[in-house]
Amino acid sequence: MFGVAAVVAVREKVAELAAHFDPALLSAADAAAVVEQLCAAEHMLATLKALAAKRMCDTEVWRRHGDRSPAHH
Repeated sequence: MFGVAAVVAVREKVAELAAHFDPALLSAADAAAVVEQLCAAEHMLATLKALAAKRMCDTEVWRRHGDRSPAHH
């Protein structure tokens, strides 16, 4: 599974997690593990975002929206 649908599914899961997340319920060790896991996920998502942004720039889809450059999009 890959593509827009997969990314939407990930975002929906993260939204669900965020809506129900209560750090007060975590032990100190669990809090540390959660921070570690979320940092790893954050880095992976940043990489995917950068790759998708590069693809968007390469295809010049930003021009269709009337933007002056990919940065303005």
